[in-house]
Amino acid sequence: MKQYLNSILVLCAAASVSAQTTATYDDVTVAPVPLQPVGTYKGLTYNAFNFANQGKLAVGGVKSQSGTNRIASSFEIQEMAGTPSISIAKGTPYTSFSPLDFYFGCGLNDENTAVTQAEQCTVTVAGFVAGKNQEVALASYTFTPPAVEVAPVLMLHAVLPNTFLQKLVNITIIQTDPALNTLLVDNFRYNLNKR
Repeated sequence: MKQYLNSILVLCAAASVSAQTTATYDDVTVAPVPLQPVGTYKGLTYNAFNFANQGKLAVGGVKSQSGTNRIASSFEIQEMAGTPSISIAKGTPYTSFSPLDFYFGCGLNDENTAVTQAEQCTVTVAGFVAGKNQEVALASYTFTPPAVEVAPVLMLHAVLPNTFLQKLVNITIIQTDPALNTLLVDNFRYNLNKR
């Protein structure tokens, strides 16, 4: 009987195994212009986010956390695609995810949504579980670049609180004023949950 119970515990633990993933976006070939929608990437589906390449940064701008690729969301992108969100992808063995942390920054955008100068912004991240149309986790972060930019500005590291360790099916990442600046995200780290 004891061996049977131990076998059940091992099976239950295996069924709820998580796979930790970091989305750096650097394994995608991205042309500086035009930006391309992210779609499904590493087990998650992105809405209102495009791949973006930082290109050559002179004095201003926001430096990607790793490599040169990151994802971007701007007023123009949101006008066409809606609220920026990240959801568990359909057709994968995973049923939920638990976001852990990410890096972000904001900047003024030109006609190609290429960030040319870092700008202050606040983002609010909300998490949702399956079957509930209400927030179960919420956190806000403010990116504040230096008053005088003499080099590319580093992204802010946003560590999500433990309330995000629930098995979520969707998160939204909303900036306070997308009409004024572009939101840039890189190195999004999360657990993909099979159960």
